[in-house]
Amino acid sequence: KRDFVEVPSTFLENFVLDYDIVSQFAHHPLTNEPIPKELFDSLLKNTSNTPFLSAQDQISFALFDIEAHSRKYDRPQTESIKELFARIMNDHSSFKRTRNAHDELPYEFASFNHLTSYGSFYYTYPLCHALSYLIFDTHFKDNPLNLSKGIKYKDEILKRGASRDPNLMLTNLLNSDNNCDILSPSSLSKYYIK
Repeated sequence: KRDFVEVPSTFLENFVLDYDIVSQFAHHPLTNEPIPKELFDSLLKNTSNTPFLSAQDQISFALFDIEAHSRKYDRPQTESIKELFARIMNDHSSFKRTRNAHDELPYEFASFNHLTSYGSFYYTYPLCHALSYLIFDTHFKDNPLNLSKGIKYKDEILKRGASRDPNLMLTNLLNSDNNCDILSPSSLSKYYIK
């Protein structure tokens, strides 16, 4: 419930994947020509693995979180917290963590504030991504500028903020008497990594 606020922000990311929308604002600074379709397609092609790499890193961070918080501190550790982080990231991520010129590992985990301030809510972030893709796919995929659906999205999701239960907002938006089927893991699984 608390992390539902991520749905609107991740939902908007879908619109930059549509050439008709991007070409309305992505113009050359001198000629004012819209971005060429070939360049746009090339950008999409070159970033097509980004969601997978991001998901891979997020899973690696989650594994580190679980391992770091389940360590037994009443016995000596054979690896430092930096070594633990590097080992997990190197085992599970495409982005390897290496030692710098001073033979030190990075303190990257220290900037991962979800470890101490976000708790288990952090793990609902992928669900919010899936919900935003579901909303886009069912309401805007065929016509991203559909005015009536945009107004309904604004009225059911944006206008409500945290004043209404997210399940009720989704039910109203998706025109579903019972959104249990729509929101089931099997139904949402195709949206987890888009």
